[in-house]
Amino acid sequence: MSLMASAARADTISTYAGNPVPNGLATNIGASANGVVVDSAGLLYVTDISNHTVRRIDPATGQSTVIAGIGRSGFSGDGGAATSAMLNAPRGVAVDSAGNVYIADTSNHRIRKINTSGVISTFAGTGTSTFAGDGNAATAANFNNPQSVAVDGAGNVFIADTGNARIRQVSVGGTVTTVAGTGFAGYQSDNVAATSTRINSPRGVVPDGTGAFYILDTGNHRIRKVSADGIITTVAGTGSATASGDGGVATSAGVRAPTGLALDGSGNLYISDTSNRIRKVSAGVITTLAGTGTSGFSGDGGAPASAQINSPQGLAVDSMGTVYVADSNNVRVRKISGGLISTLAGTGSSTFGGDGGDALNAQFTDPRGVVRDSVGNVYVADGIAHRIRKISPAGTVTTLAGTGAQGYSGDNGPASSAQLYNPMSIALDSSGNVYFSDLNNNRIRKIDTSGNITTVAGSGVGGFAGDGGAATSARVFAPYGLVVDSQGNLFIADTGNDRIRKVDTAGIITTWAGTGGTGFTNGAAASAKFNAPLGLAIDSADSLYVVDFGNNAIRKIAGGMVSTVVGTGAGGFTGDGAAATSATLNAPRAVVVDAANKLYIADTGNHRVRQVDSSGVITTVAGAGTSGFSGDGDVPTSAQFSSPWGLSLFGSMGLLIADSGNRRVRLLAFADPPGAPTAVTATAGNASATVSFAAPAANGSSAITGYTVVSSPAGGTDSNAGSTALSHVVTGLTSGVSYTFTVVASNLAGPGPASSPSNSVVPISLVNGVCSAASNVSSLFMPSTNLCSAGSASAVSNSSPWRWNCVGSNGGSTAMCSAPVGQTVSGTGASRVSVGGSSWVVDQVGTTNGQPNTAGAIRVTGDAKSPPDAAPAGYVFPHGLYDFTLTGGTGPATVVINYPTPLPADTVYWKYGKTSPTGAARWYIFPGAVISQDRLSITLTLSDGALGDDDGTVNGVITDPGGPGAPSSATTAVPTLSPWALAALGSLLLLLTWRQRAGAGAGAGRRAGRRPSAQRP
Repeated sequence: MSLMASAARADTISTYAGNPVPNGLATNIGASANGVVVDSAGLLYVTDISNHTVRRIDPATGQSTVIAGIGRSGFSGDGGAATSAMLNAPRGVAVDSAGNVYIADTSNHRIRKINTSGVISTFAGTGTSTFAGDGNAATAANFNNPQSVAVDGAGNVFIADTGNARIRQVSVGGTVTTVAGTGFAGYQSDNVAATSTRINSPRGVVPDGTGAFYILDTGNHRIRKVSADGIITTVAGTGSATASGDGGVATSAGVRAPTGLALDGSGNLYISDTSNRIRKVSAGVITTLAGTGTSGFSGDGGAPASAQINSPQGLAVDSMGTVYVADSNNVRVRKISGGLISTLAGTGSSTFGGDGGDALNAQFTDPRGVVRDSVGNVYVADGIAHRIRKISPAGTVTTLAGTGAQGYSGDNGPASSAQLYNPMSIALDSSGNVYFSDLNNNRIRKIDTSGNITTVAGSGVGGFAGDGGAATSARVFAPYGLVVDSQGNLFIADTGNDRIRKVDTAGIITTWAGTGGTGFTNGAAASAKFNAPLGLAIDSADSLYVVDFGNNAIRKIAGGMVSTVVGTGAGGFTGDGAAATSATLNAPRAVVVDAANKLYIADTGNHRVRQVDSSGVITTVAGAGTSGFSGDGDVPTSAQFSSPWGLSLFGSMGLLIADSGNRRVRLLAFADPPGAPTAVTATAGNASATVSFAAPAANGSSAITGYTVVSSPAGGTDSNAGSTALSHVVTGLTSGVSYTFTVVASNLAGPGPASSPSNSVVPISLVNGVCSAASNVSSLFMPSTNLCSAGSASAVSNSSPWRWNCVGSNGGSTAMCSAPVGQTVSGTGASRVSVGGSSWVVDQVGTTNGQPNTAGAIRVTGDAKSPPDAAPAGYVFPHGLYDFTLTGGTGPATVVINYPTPLPADTVYWKYGKTSPTGAARWYIFPGAVISQDRLSITLTLSDGALGDDDGTVNGVITDPGGPGAPSSATTAVPTLSPWALAALGSLLLLLTWRQRAGAGAGAGRRAGRRPSAQRP
C-alpha cells in the first residue's frame, strides 16, 4: 500500500508502548517512595513524588495500584476520580478509620482527600503558599509546602506545615488551628506551651492516641512530643546533626535531620535518620534497627542492621510489627519483618519498569530513538535510563542492552551486561544488527544478532580526528543520528563536529559532508556547513536527509551536493499547506522518508509531526502544537505530544513516534479506505433480497467499520447498513421488479469503492397472516365474521375461546388467532349488564342443561348454549347473543344491557325459548324489550314462567338467550371491543359477583328445588 496524503486519510493516534504510572507487580514498577502509611487492613499507601501519584500496595500479593494522580505535575481534578486528578510532588499520606485517604499535596500547598468512592477534593489549603486562616475553615487557610499529614482516632487531621514552621490541626468540624510552632524557624526551649516555642522545618507529625502527638523536628535534629495539655518536650536528639548514642538514652543521642517517624502499638518510636539508618526508641533507649550508615543498596534477605539503605524517608508500622521504609534514594520500599529486610516495591528507578511484560504497561524513562525491523520488532533508545529496549511483535518489552547504570563497559560480551551512557539514535542493517549512538561515551556501538555488543566507531574521547583510518580509533563528538545505506555503509551525524561522517563496510571513517564549521551553507558537500546535525534518514536512491537542528532545517545530500528541502533557517511554526522551503520548524530532532519519498519530521519544539509530500508541500499530520498528553484514539492533529523525538516507519501502515516528554512510544496509524467487497450474490425474498459478499482483499490498514448495500434501481433500504456482517437484507423492494446490488466497505478513512454488481433478482410478494386487534382480548359479544389484519380467515371454532386462522399467501405464514369470549375478572367503568327487581341475581355457580351458568356472550349458532335453530330469516346478530340465568327472586326482574356503540337502526330484540309452557322453543320478537333512544342500551322486563323465560315454567329460574337483531341491509361492520368496553366488562363482573354473594343463601335454597330447563344442543 502506498502512503496517501493526510487529507485523504482518517489517521488515528494511539500509545504503542509506555505507561508512566502503571499498575501491577510492585517490584516491576518504577516509583519513588516518600510518605508511607498502613491502614487497618494492612494495605500500604505510598506517595510517589517523582511521578506525582499515590499508590496502594497489598503486601500479601505484591500488587501496586495507582489511586491518585496521572503521572504529571499540576493541580486539577477536584470533584472527580482521583486517578484522573493532577498532584504536585505529594509527600505525606494518611488514612482514617473510615478508609478516607489524605494527601499532603506539597507543591500545591494543599491537603487533598480521597473518599471511599475514589473522588478527590481539597480538604485544606487554598493553593497560596503563605500562612493564613487559623480559626477559619481549613479550605480557606493557607499552607506552605505541607509535607506530612496524619489523622487521630477522633478524626482530627494533623498537618506538618513545613514552610510555615508549624504543626496545624483541622478539627472534625473543619476548623484549622496551630498546635505547635510560632511560625519562626528555630529552636528555643522545651517544657513550654508548644505554640509559644519554635520548631524548624517539621517534616512529620504522628498522634499517639492519647491526645498527644510527636513532631519530626527535622531542622532541629530532634523528635519532640506535645502532650495532651499542649506542653512540648524532646524525646530524641540533642540538636546535633550527628548519628550517635545507640544503646543510651535517646535524648542524649544524636539524630541527624530525621525525615520519617512512626509509632507502633507498644509505644516504640521509629525514626528515619539521614545518616542512612532506621533508629528505634523503646522505653527511652535508642538503637539502630536497620542500615549500616553507609549509603547504598544491599542486604536484602539478611539482617536489617547489616543492610545498606540510602536517604530513608517515610516509615510505617503495621499491627504485626512489620516496619516499612521509604528507601528514597534507592527508589524502593523496604520491608523489615522477622529479623530480615527485603524489597517490597520498586525497581531502583522511579521511571523504569515493566521488562518481561506488556509494552503498554512498561515504563520508559526517556525514549529518544525508535526503529522497527522487517519482522516487527521495535527498538527504543531509552536515553537517560541508559538502555536499549526491545518490543517484540507480540508486545512484550525487554532490555536488549544496558544495565541501567551510566558508564562504558561490556564490549565483546552480552549487551545486556554492558554499560551505556545516554543512547540516542538507533539504526538497523539488512542483517538485523542494531547500531546506536552512545552519546556521552562518544561512540557508535553495535549489537549483533547473537546479542553481543562492540564499538564500531569512536575512541571514547570527544573531538574530531581519524578520517581515513579505522573508525574505532577516530574521535567523534556527541554523535547522534545514524542510518545504514543499501550497501551497508554507516552514516553518523557527528553533532559536536557539525559533520556527517561515513564508516564504510571495511570500517574506515571519512567525512561525507560538512567543513566542521558551524553555519548554514548549501553546495558541494565538502564545503557545506551545518549547525548541530541530529537525525538522519535515507531514501531508496541512497540520498541522505539531515535534521540540521541548529538551523531549524532539513537538508538533503545527493550526488555530492547539499540542499535545503525544509525550513528557512529561522525557528518557529509557519508554512503548513505551502512549500516546505518557506516553512519554519522549531528544534527538529528526527526525519524519516517513506517509499513514496514523503518526509516525516519530528518538529520537536512545536510538539508536532509534519509531513512533506512528493510535491514539496508541508502539513501537520500529528500534534496540536501544545505540550501535553491527550488524543489517543482521536484525530492525530488534535492530539498533544510533549517533545516528540524519534520517528520510524511502521511498515506502510503508520509511523512510530518517540513521545519523549510523555515517556511513551505512540503510533500514528495510517487509515486508507478499504478495497471493494467481492463475490456479491443476491437471493430474492418477500419485497426484499438477501445480499451476501466477501470482505475486500485490502482493508486499508484499518479495520472495516461497516458495509452498506445499494440497490439498482434505487428504493431499497439496507436494514443492516453499517454492520460488519457479510450478509445484509435489503427491504422495501417492489415485487416483480428486477434488481442488482453493489456493496461498499468503510473504515476510519471512510468508504471505499463499490463492488461489482450482484446477479439480478426479482422479489416476490409474500403475504403473512396477521391476527387482528381482537386476538388474545376478551370479547363480550361474539363477532359474526373472522378478523384478520392480513391474510384470509378460515376455520373459526364454535366454542369459547373462539379461534380462527389468518392464512398467508405466496408462501406467507399463517397466524393462529384466538380471543376469549365472556366476562373478564377486573375493570372499571359503566356496567355492561345490571339486574334489578325482587332480589333476582345472576347465577354463575349452577348449571343449566349441563352447561355452566356463566353469564356472557354466545354465538347465534355453534356454541353449546346457542339456539338449535338458525337465526330468523332476514336478520343478523352483529353483537351475538347474550345468555344469563337469574335465580333467587320473585316478581318481575329488570335487566339492562349496555352496548359500547349504537345498535343499528331498526334493531329489534329477539329471544329464543318457549312462548307457552307446552309450546316448542322458537325465535320470537320479545315485546318486553325497550331500546333506548340513543340505541346504546336495551331494558328487558322478565317474569318467572312468563313470556321471555325460555323454559316457560314458574320454577324460581329465569333463563334468557337473546340479542339485538338487525335487518340484513342495516348490518354494520362487526365491532371489536374498545378499551372502554373491556373496562365496562370488568365492572359487570364486580357487580354480578357482589349481587350473587349477597343472595347466596336464599338462592341456594331455591336452586335446590328447580327443575331443568329444556335441553339445547
